[in-house]
Amino acid sequence: HYFCVCQKSQNKMFNQFFNNKSSSFSSDDSNKSGTGRVVELNPLVVVGKPGEEYYNTTSPPHVNAGEDIGTTQATTAHHGEFGVPGTATQIQVAVNIFISFVGSGLLGMPFAFSMSGWVLGTITLGFMSMLNLYAMLLLVETRKKLESKGHTGINGYGDVGRIISGRRGENFVNLCLVISQIGFATAYIIFIAANLHEIAGINRAFICYGCVPILSLLVQIQDMKHLSPFSLLADVSNLAGIGAVFFQDWASFQISHETVTPFNFRHILYVASVSLYALEGVGMVIPLESSCADRKWFPSLLTKTIMGITSLMAIFGCCGYFAF
Repeated sequence: HYFCVCQKSQNKMFNQFFNNKSSSFSSDDSNKSGTGRVVELNPLVVVGKPGEEYYNTTSPPHVNAGEDIGTTQATTAHHGEFGVPGTATQIQVAVNIFISFVGSGLLGMPFAFSMSGWVLGTITLGFMSMLNLYAMLLLVETRKKLESKGHTGINGYGDVGRIISGRRGENFVNLCLVISQIGFATAYIIFIAANLHEIAGINRAFICYGCVPILSLLVQIQDMKHLSPFSLLADVSNLAGIGAVFFQDWASFQISHETVTPFNFRHILYVASVSLYALEGVGMVIPLESSCADRKWFPSLLTKTIMGITSLMAIFGCCGYFAF
């Protein structure tokens, strides 16, 4: 671990690291050479001009005594990019985001739109999606802020709760996550059992118990990159199912049908609840960001993907309501 201080003017990064066992920093020497010194003091990397330093938890590469690691390696840490990078590409992260947010909740949108009206349902879905996106981006910024102050190892919601509110905060956040994820997981297992029972006539209890060991093995995978093949398979299955439903909507659509209601404010809470349930991937935001090979593009990728998912949900809800 190394402690690096940049002494160059005009916000330029230093070009060389020098190994020095001294715990002091000679500003006179650094001003003459325009470089920083490497001192084994702290597991954090501090970069910047005097008085404008910021932290980066990504330590520089292994530096041997007297070794010049070059400008390219020395400038890999930029302001606002903290933490150890993951291994997932943008496509892999986008696939994982899609499967995290598109699930059984999508199937409830047509009925929710029929209750609230298709215009009010679309507006409510968009509003709830916007609030969720803002909260997710705020969580990402909170994590970066904490890492900029020297906190490391932030891999989930519980870590953020521990740093901000101590052990009680971590326990409370994790308890909320467990309750919410148990609800989602239970709904999915019931959904799987109902469909397989309808197709193959298998006892629902056997299906539910059979899902548990498979899911128990999958949750042992800690790197989101390794889950991308399963996510891709799930995405293909989702898109095939959604395409089949759209085809059935088109086949069932009639010009003369019952009156389509645009607004029904009596059921606005219902459509809001279904919208929240449909956007169920909020608990995966920090792990998804951690999996990125370059975390700086995650906010933009998340925003674009959520906008696309919200549009898909709105179209799916309207088509199902119009057709039936």
